[in-house]
Formats: sequence, structure tokens, C-alpha cells
Amino acid sequence: MVSSLPNPGCPLSLNRLGDNKPSSQYPKPHQNEQQLDYRVISLKICSDISNYIKLSLIYTVNPMFKPLVECLMTRPGYNDGKQGNGWRAHSHRYRTLPIVLIITLVLTASPALVLGALHAPLSQQVKANPVGAASPRHQVADGPPGVVDYGNTYPFNTSQVLGNAVINTLTTPSGDTFLIQLVGVLNTGGDHYYLVEEYLALNQTQNAGYAYTLADTLLNLSAYPSHLSSHYISGLGGLRNTPNGVAYTYTYTASGRLTTPFEYTPSIKVQSTLEGTQVDFQATLTEMSPQLTLFQSELDTVIISEPHQSTPTITVGGHNPVNQNVLEIVLNTPTQGTQPTNVEGYLQLFYGDQRGFAPVPEAQSSGADVAGSLPGLHVYPLYNQTAPVALVSSQLTGFTTLWPLNHTTILLTAQRGLTLGINTTSVNLSRGAYQIPQYTGEGFIENTIRLTPEGGAQEVTLSAPGVIQPEVGYRGVFLGWNHTLKAGTLKFNLTRQYTVSEAYQPQYLLTEIYLAQPNQTPIGKNYEWVNAGANTTVRLPTMIYEGSYVRFLFVGATLNQTQINASEFEVKLVEPTTLYAYYAKQFLIAFVGSHREYYSRLDEWANASQQVNISLPLYIRDGQYARLAFQSYTLGNQTETNLELQLTVTAPVNVTLNYTQQYQLNFTGAYSQYYYAYSAWYNQGENYSVTIPQTLMVNTTFRIVYDNATINKNTTTTQAHFTGTASTPIIIQLTLTPQYLVVINAPNTHIHAFYNRSQTISVQAPYYSGNIFKLDVFREWVGTLNTTSTQLTLNVNGPIHETAVYTRTYIRLLLIMVSIGAILAATLTIYLKSRTSRPI
Repeated sequence: MVSSLPNPGCPLSLNRLGDNKPSSQYPKPHQNEQQLDYRVISLKICSDISNYIKLSLIYTVNPMFKPLVECLMTRPGYNDGKQGNGWRAHSHRYRTLPIVLIITLVLTASPALVLGALHAPLSQQVKANPVGAASPRHQVADGPPGVVDYGNTYPFNTSQVLGNAVINTLTTPSGDTFLIQLVGVLNTGGDHYYLVEEYLALNQTQNAGYAYTLADTLLNLSAYPSHLSSHYISGLGGLRNTPNGVAYTYTYTASGRLTTPFEYTPSIKVQSTLEGTQVDFQATLTEMSPQLTLFQSELDTVIISEPHQSTPTITVGGHNPVNQNVLEIVLNTPTQGTQPTNVEGYLQLFYGDQRGFAPVPEAQSSGADVAGSLPGLHVYPLYNQTAPVALVSSQLTGFTTLWPLNHTTILLTAQRGLTLGINTTSVNLSRGAYQIPQYTGEGFIENTIRLTPEGGAQEVTLSAPGVIQPEVGYRGVFLGWNHTLKAGTLKFNLTRQYTVSEAYQPQYLLTEIYLAQPNQTPIGKNYEWVNAGANTTVRLPTMIYEGSYVRFLFVGATLNQTQINASEFEVKLVEPTTLYAYYAKQFLIAFVGSHREYYSRLDEWANASQQVNISLPLYIRDGQYARLAFQSYTLGNQTETNLELQLTVTAPVNVTLNYTQQYQLNFTGAYSQYYYAYSAWYNQGENYSVTIPQTLMVNTTFRIVYDNATINKNTTTTQAHFTGTASTPIIIQLTLTPQYLVVINAPNTHIHAFYNRSQTISVQAPYYSGNIFKLDVFREWVGTLNTTSTQLTLNVNGPIHETAVYTRTYIRLLLIMVSIGAILAATLTIYLKSRTSRPI
């Protein structure tokens, strides 16, 4: 690109308007290919050169779309949208995906947030249309300005949508409410449709900042059931009556204030769970200066448990039976003269894909080219990267935009003579329109334009195209006047010398060609513009699906004869380049049967012509007390009963599995773990018979005594024999009494028995013990509890063994011996005296 433009310092060359030729067009894809063109749109609203309002939207543009769309908001006066030029999406990415749902991100201003009131959240404005019912269709040109997804060319499913809003400045009348909404239509299977919505509501108060709330709603759009019921809707919120029926609503009211600049990122994710369809509303709200996260978590989780559900989906593009097929970003206001002013920021809308998030492919602009349906608001088309979008302003003065800007040079319109200076060169011009050639700088194209009036003040217009493209594969993207004002046209009153710079970022076209190995068969192509001389991250698709049973897995790439093994890498281009990405073809080995929801866990992908060895599980868990037990599998016409499966994959394969539903008989309750030996698995419909012991000896000192049992929280019995038919898990809650062995030995007490846990035992030991020859004195209790008190009181919490210990004494024997000695001495004395006193 640099070589194709004049060099700085060359004599200034000016061409009269009309001599300019149309620029070369974008590289055209193959006639059978469909390519995406991801467009970056920057909208600016200027009241003068220094005071402007910017609204930037990142979205994608489809080159072919229907001008008629179904509106989620019932507003009169829509006109046909117009076709824009752009890249088309790969047919292999979208052509096999069913049409289910459309999402809406709406930017709304309203005086009050009242459920069911005019200009309340979108779920309260849309009328629920039963499946097959007629719904009025509206044209879009005269409606509120914004970006609309016409959604008729590339319908495909997603499970998550995400919006992103950055508001730098915002002024609203006191008391008015400003809404940023993410809205979609959810399909839970068949003809079951719901409107899902998440939004941020701001209310201007007398205090600094905005009072704000975060909320989500859900509204039924289906014919049956025609209303929401608490029987199958659960979440943090509740049900309310609205003019359109019963709606589920949850609101989180913040206690603080929100100040600009701020960033709000809502997301809605749907998934199938055992309880039903789960809708996760998540949000992040951050003040940006200084950085302060006010909210960053899951706002609400809603479970829809109605019957007959399948995989929940959100469709981007396409059409559904409830005639809600518009994806739009609009600005709305309910009354005369109440609209936001001084708005600066941008909005983005994405859908979840295999690589993360991507812009919506078929988003286009809507809104009138002069005055829209909102009093005081004007809509002007702005041409950027060959696609018109809606430029909205409540104070559109001293500013115009040329549309389309299909020139490759700056357009200058002067009412009288002036001096034009570009960089270091200047020239005198008379009244008329001129095209200013581009000059290159280092890394980007930038010119400094100086305008000096001659003969008095005059009105001057400067217009810059959003994109200049001197030749195929090269282009420059407009960076703005003074790197700030993104609007392509400046219209101002020139009274003195005025200096402004205009800059373009050079870009090279990176062409990505996807080839299937081993024959290098083309399977897709993508175009990406890369900033010249800068490191840019390229993200190749890791997988490309061709239907539900065939895919291509990324294995490597080559760029400028350099081998690349990663699907995400950085490049620095110095010229247009072609990248070749290589993919291995894979087929799905799907396990089917009456329990497909569990068999799908075993699905696996195999490379074409690969020999695969698969070991099937003997059991597949179905909750804590249920499982599937392997019986056999069928491949083609052959049925096998072994767990090993061998095959060579040359096409998608369906393996039919035969597993038997089994339920477990198990025990719960305190000490029930000792009865697990009596648990067992039974086939569905099989009779069971289990007898447990009345007394279970755990060990020699601990046993458990059976009291009663409750079967499946329903039937209570004292019988220890259980019978029945296994149709669900059999959970037997046991009431058991633990007992411990108590052994107590004392002179007057001997205990050897089992006592209930927590039972109290009291024993009194005698202080003296012995026989006629000895006298023992109590010393202490020895065993589980050591104490010197003769009174022993024990609480049975485990095995107990206590023995009373006595100190032995022989006082009684000594007394007896002394007594006997005294008696003998007395007797001997008497005897001796009697002999001495006898006559001789």
C-alpha cells in the first residue's frame, strides 16, 4: 500500500470533483463460498468540533438479507432495510444447524421502570404469540434507530449470548430511566418458546451518579402452556401479572450510585440439566475511572422443568414459529423531549461459538435518514467499511455526513476561496469541491490539513471515507480526525485558520484457506484484515463441523513456508499473505439406545480410516443409587456381549448399546455403615428380599441393636425383613441403638453386660472389705475412669472396664493372735499358780 501512494513532500496534486474513479473492491470470494465480514462501526455525533457524541458498535454484516423483519417491540412505522456489501459466512459452518431462536440487545430510555407499563422492559411490551399464530410484520426504516439482525440467511444454534456496553458520558433528565437490555427467544424443545431478558436500569437522581438495578425476566411465548407456573419455573425471583400474561421477574437493587464512565456486560446461557432447562443470567458492571467492579457474578439462575424438553437453544438468524426473529440494538424514548444527551460510548453483541464469542453475522442498520419516530431524535446513515449503520443524535447541529463515502480520497467542499495546507505543502483554492490525495507516514497514513479563509467566513465540509483501498489486498481504515472524531464528515464555519489531522491505519489482507488432509481438499476459507507492521493474533478454528457426525480437526498450518502447530498465534505482515491451515477428517462414533442421554458420554471422534479399540464400561452411573449395567452391544447386524469393541472408522458409526437399569438397596442413618454388607443392586422390576440381624456384633465390646426402619421415607416398620419390587432406589433409613460392653468388679458388685450408649451407671464400693482374718481398706477405682471416691458414676460412651482396688491389712489376725496369746498366758499363769499352792 505504501508504494502505491504519493510520497510526503511531493508537490500537492488536486483533482476537481468528478474526476475521481471508484476505488477497487474487496477481494471477491469464490462464487460458491460464503464469507463473514466482521465490521467495526464507529458512530460520532458532533454539536461542534470539540463537543461530540460517539456510539461505536462492533457487529457483522451479511451481504444478503430480507428487508422485512419480525419486531419484538410493537412499534408502528418500519420501512425496508437496505443491503450492504460485505463478506459472507462459510456455508459449512451454518448450513446444517436448525432454526430455533433470536436474541435482542436493546438500549432504551424511559421515564420509569414499571412492570407492564409503556416502554417498560421489552418482555413486557411483546405480546405472546402462540405457535402458528399470525404476527404483524413491520418495516424498519422509520422505527427507532439501531442495528437489526434480519436473520434469514444463516440460521444456527448457540447456547450463550453476550452483550457489552461501554458508556463514557451520559446525561438524562431527572426522573427518567435509561435501560440497556439483552433479550432473546429461548426454545426448550418442540414448540416451547420463551422470551428471556436481562437488563441494567439507570435512574437520574438529584445526587451524583445514577441509582441502578439489575434484573432479568422470562415470558412464555408458546401456545401451551400459555402461562408461567411456579410448578415448573424456579429462581430467585417470582411471578407477576402483566398485560401480556404472567411473567417471571427478578430484580437486584443496588444501594450505591453508578457514575460514568462504566462498562456493563450481560450474558444469558442456557443448558440442559437433570432438573430441566437451566437459564443462567450473569452480569458484570464496572466503573472505569477509577476502576471499580460493582457487580460481577451470576445474577439469577432460572430452572424450567416443564415436560417434553430437549436441548435448549438460542438461534442467531433464521425464523421460528412464534414470529420473533429480530436481533436489534436500538435507542428508544417514551415521551416528547425526553431523550439522553451527550452520549458517548459503544455497544457490542456476540453469540457463543466453538472458539468463544463472535459478532452476530446478519446485523444491519435501521432507522430513518432524517427524523426517526422518536421526537427530538435524528438518524443519519454513516458509511463505514462499505456498510451503512444508524447514527443517532438528539442535538444534531453543525454536522453532516456524506453517504455513501465511496471515494478513496478526502473530499473538501468550499463555498469561497481558501488556502489549503497539507503537511508541508499549501495551495490556494477557489470555490468548489476537491479531493485531497492521501500521504503515507510511518506505520499509518496521516495528513495534517490546514484551512485558512480568504474573503471572510465560510462554511467548509471535510469528508473522509471509512476505508480506502488502492488495490486488492491493501486498504487503510479511517482512524478519525485528530485521532478522536470518528465521523467521516466535518462541517463547520471557517473564520480563522483551522488545523486538523486525518489518519488511516494500513492493513493487509490475510487469506486463510482450510484444507482437509491427506488430499488437501478445500473445506473453507476466511478473510481477515491485519494491521500492517503490528503483531496481530490469528485464531484459526480448532474444529470445523460438517453436520453432526463429521468434523475436521486442526492439525497445523503454514505461513510463508513456516510450519505452525498452534491454532492461535501472532503474525506481523508486510504484504498480503495467504495462510494454509490443515485439518484431519473425523467421524463420530455415537452410542445410541434407550438411554442415549447417558450413552452420549461415551461418544468419541476418530480420524478417518483409523482403527479404534474401545472398552465399554461395565456400569454407567445414573445418580447415587442408580446405574446402568452392561448386557450387550450391536454393531451392524452383529450383537456382542463382551466389553471390547474394535472397528475401522470409514464413516460415521452408530453403536446400539443394551444396558439394564439397576437400583441399589442401601441403608442410611446413624451407624448404617455397618449394614452396607446387606446392600445390593437389583434390576428394574426385580423382586428383592433382605433380612438384617436384630443385633449386630461389631466387635467383642460394641454391638448395634435394630429398632425400626423407614423405607423410602414412606413406610416405617419394626420388622427386620424387607421385601418388594425394585422400581426406584430402595433407601432404608435405620433407627439403631449402639451398645457397649460394661465390666465392673467390686467386692459387692459384679457387672458384665451391654449398656445403651449415653446410659448412666452408678456403683458404690464398700470402704472396708475382707474376712475374719484380714481387713482391706478401699484405695481407688482403676480402669476407664480412675477415681479415689467409692461412688462411681459413669456415662456409657464406649466400652467400660472398672475394678475396685483395696489396700490389704491383717489387723484382725494380729488381734486374734494377741487375744489367743493373752488367753494362753492367763491359762498358763493360772495353771502355775494352782500347782504352787497345792500342799506337799
